[in-house]
Order: sequence, then C-alpha cells, then structure tokens
Amino acid sequence: MGVYISDFEREFTDRTLSILDELGTGIEKYEVTLLINLCIGLITLPNEYSKRNNSTFSKFLMDKYNGIRVQDVLSTIEAGKGVIKIETTIYKNILNVPYVDYLRKLRNAISHGRVEFSGEENIISSITLSDKDNSYITLEVEELKMISRNIANVHLNFFDYIKAKY
Repeated sequence: MGVYISDFEREFTDRTLSILDELGTGIEKYEVTLLINLCIGLITLPNEYSKRNNSTFSKFLMDKYNGIRVQDVLSTIEAGKGVIKIETTIYKNILNVPYVDYLRKLRNAISHGRVEFSGEENIISSITLSDKDNSYITLEVEELKMISRNIANVHLNFFDYIKAKY
C-alpha cells in the first residue's frame, strides 16, 4: 500500500470501493466484519479529514442534496427498514427521510458503535444501526454493501466539488 501524499480522500475512497467490489469473492467468513470496517472508514475518515482541512462537507451535502429524499437516491431494496426521528418528525418509511439526515443517522450509528447483528448459526444476515434518539435502520448485508458504494460516490462527488471550487 502506498503512502497517501496528496488527494487523500479520493484515493482512500477509491481503494475502499475496490475492496467493496471484492466482497463475496471468497472471504465470506469475515465479509460482514470487513464491510463494517469499510463503512467506518468511509463514514469517518474522509469526513474528519475534510473538516481539518477547512472543506465544507456539510455545506456540500446541503447544496447537492437539499430537498432530496432517500427515495430520490436509493431504491426500496437499498434503503432498509426502520424509523427515523428528525426533530419532531417521525419517519416510518425511510424512503421519505431527507437524504442528508439519512446519511447523518448512518454516520452516527456506525461512528458511535450502535450496531447490532442478526442472523442464524453465526451467519450475519442483517445489521441494525441505531441513533441515540431511538432512530434505527435495519439493513440486509447486501443493502449495506449498496449503501456503502453510495456513500463512497457521495464522497467522490464532494471531492470533485472541492476541486472545482478551489
């Protein structure tokens, strides 16, 4: 593995996407563990790196995804099921949640270790991510893979946004 000298966020995200593409090709025993580790990296590292470098990831999200709901970005199959609370609004259909808030709930759950695994006979089939306000999203493993790719693409769009602006 090379040293990240420049363009850290893009290179990290590209490498993570490459690993995501290889999931399910012979590493099934630890596939979900690796997937969660990839999510932690995708959700925390580029975001924190951007904050330290005065990049405005939150502003980008609001500019690009203002008024966009989960259903505008993800399909029913990818979004998972659950309940999300945003201030005084409770969403029982995740597809109706503002996309930026959906990403924030995923980030909060993964970053703060609010992750529960379900399955049978030591085989994980779904993951429930929860936030401190009792919001939760339950995803099948394949859904989490698709969402991880989506998050990676959001980051790649952000890097293009930053390059164009600065």
